[in-house]
Amino acid sequence: MLEIPADMIHTWETSTDAVANTVGTVGSMGSEVNGPAVVDACTQIRDRLRPYKASNPKGTWGDWVRAAWMDNVTLQAVGSYSSDCDYNADENSGKFAAFW
Repeated sequence: MLEIPADMIHTWETSTDAVANTVGTVGSMGSEVNGPAVVDACTQIRDRLRPYKASNPKGTWGDWVRAAWMDNVTLQAVGSYSSDCDYNADENSGKFAAFW
């Protein structure tokens, strides 16, 4: 997605001090919601860097990030994802349908 080496990517756990309305991580809910939200955030950053990559195609990630920073382009992004959860834990019934 970002087209950079994986060792340049750093993540940390989700919590309400980072995202105010984060969901619980019961079952696979964390993966179902947070994974696509990460993709959304990476897409935002990639799109913001696209003009810098186009103007300097032989540049490095650092070159593009530095140029964007000098232009006051924010490289912070918050991903968003929605899901439809109609599960009743007491009855162990319902559905969970993730969608974009």
